[in-house]
Amino acid sequence: MDGTLKTYNKENIIVRTSTSVEYFSIVRHVCIRALSKTCIHYEATEYLVVIIYYEDDVNKIILHRKNVNSGFKTLYLNNLAINCFLVEEQYLLVLLDDGSLWYISWNEINWESKLIAIYYENRGTIVTLHLHQDWIYGICQWGSLYSVNMNGGLNFEKVCDFNIPDYASQNMDPFFFDKCSIVVSVPSNMEVKYTVLMINDTKYIMLERPGLTCATTHGEMLLLGYKNGKVEFYEQKSIIRNYPPNATLYLTNFVTPSHDDLAIIGLDVYESNASHHLFIATRHKIYEILLSH
Repeated sequence: MDGTLKTYNKENIIVRTSTSVEYFSIVRHVCIRALSKTCIHYEATEYLVVIIYYEDDVNKIILHRKNVNSGFKTLYLNNLAINCFLVEEQYLLVLLDDGSLWYISWNEINWESKLIAIYYENRGTIVTLHLHQDWIYGICQWGSLYSVNMNGGLNFEKVCDFNIPDYASQNMDPFFFDKCSIVVSVPSNMEVKYTVLMINDTKYIMLERPGLTCATTHGEMLLLGYKNGKVEFYEQKSIIRNYPPNATLYLTNFVTPSHDDLAIIGLDVYESNASHHLFIATRHKIYEILLSH
């Protein structure tokens, strides 16, 4: 598998591979819907379906707004030079190569696009966006952190420099957690590191994790997946204090994957009444592990 997985609507899990998008029933463990679609990103929320793909040398976006009374309302956007994006429940944030940050949503009558802010800096390209309490944070490849308020900002303002080391992995962008702390992947032969910057009495934390291949958040938990099949679970309030993981599991304790299929490329969690269902994606398979409360 070369793609992503995401639980959807508490009943299904969406799996995007290099050639298709498939919906699997969490309960029945069968494919209930398959789309022969090659795309860069596919994500469904309760309100939106966002499809981003590359065609004719340009990025294109398809947005579907779910409407109870009249089905889907669809918006097609072509010829976009997309730098990065962030999908929220009812809207999409898109940062273009020219530095313009756009908010796109359905306002119950028609599609609305509005310019939120401009990123003018020439010190690096923003590679990841993060939203926390109406503040949008963007981080550059080597760690410059910028922010803007989505309700009243105009330009991105510099917050701090994390100074991400040049040996950090280029295969995984910095991952945000908590307010605006980050975790970065470094080679397996490096050491675990914890860096704190204090700016105006606020902690900005950078974690370096050797062999990290993916990360996700679920509620107050941060989940980290590794090249060797390890998954670490942290309460976010614990990891910002540099505490050890609250729990750790190894894929090899549950299954016997081939040696070349240990690296975890996707993590997601579904909550049922009795337990948590942890979905782990490797290159070739998806595993489900039940975690008791």
